[in-house]
Amino acid sequence: MGRRRGFFAELQHQARLAEREELRQHKALAREHARAIREREKAQKAAERARALATKAAAAEAKRLEKVAKQAHLEAMTAEVTEKNADLARIYDELDSLLHATLGVDDFVDLETLRPKINHPPLDTRKLEVGAPP
Repeated sequence: MGRRRGFFAELQHQARLAEREELRQHKALAREHARAIREREKAQKAAERARALATKAAAAEAKRLEKVAKQAHLEAMTAEVTEKNADLARIYDELDSLLHATLGVDDFVDLETLRPKINHPPLDTRKLEVGAPP
């Protein structure tokens, strides 16, 4: 069987066992705390990497969308130029056909015939012969 100790020896032995158990628990808690710190730091680093990737992806997406917007703007401007050119071509065609139609016709217009003839009534000068009262 086991050794028999005296009362005080048993108390000392139990105190040492309790101290060892407390030390073991303290070390276990310290290890658990250190592990929790490592996990938190690992999670923070992962979150930072994810934010950096998201920012990079957002920047890349923004750059892509800006490129798409520029391309759409260029296409819109090209369509506007094409429309304006077609409108100018129509106007030039109208002017050319009008010029062609009028070159073959003698359209002399005497401007004096267009001027209105005004007949003014004769001026009554009898009232002017009387002098002004003093």
